[in-house]
Amino acid sequence: GWLWGGGRGALGGFLVAGVARTVMVQQMTFCINSLCHTIGRQPYSSRCTARDSWLLALFTFGEGYHNFHHEFQHDYRNGVKAWQFDPSKWCIWSLHRVGLAHRLRRTPPEKVLLAEVSEQERRLAAQLGPECRLPQAIRAHLEAAGRRRREAARNWERRWAEYSAAAERRVDASCERLAEAERHLREAAAHLRATIEHWYDAHQLAQTALA
Repeated sequence: GWLWGGGRGALGGFLVAGVARTVMVQQMTFCINSLCHTIGRQPYSSRCTARDSWLLALFTFGEGYHNFHHEFQHDYRNGVKAWQFDPSKWCIWSLHRVGLAHRLRRTPPEKVLLAEVSEQERRLAAQLGPECRLPQAIRAHLEAAGRRRREAARNWERRWAEYSAAAERRVDASCERLAEAERHLREAAAHLRATIEHWYDAHQLAQTALA
């Protein structure tokens, strides 16, 4: 700044490139634990005040998807959806591809989907209240779909645990055993997604009846 504009240039460089830049970076960082608990949606859990905000994600390089972070704290991503703006996630993934980051921890997509469904189920239960206003047939259909989904979720969790254990003992486990565990996991995941689709249909039917 001094070379460009003398004393005024030096002062401007100090205030704009120094002080203002630092203040803006710090304020955007602070917004993650303030505005991200006030503005946005709660698609994964309403048990805490953290929220997902695409607007704040633009200014915090993806950290604005705070509800996901609170529900799945070990995941290296914040914007888990492919269309969500998360440069931090892309940077970490790129470093992993060139061998500069290792053992990235990712939440299985089925687990993320189950969190979304569970949150929608909680909201529907709160909407219905103690006195259920749904017709008996729709209520029975919704409860049956929920039972099938929970049963499929338990089966998937069991298969996931089996596969994870076999993968960790890759040296000791035979290739056939690992392949069998992976096949069972894929089948359980497919069944789980089918039951979730069925539950979504029942959920939509209930919402239409309440409208």
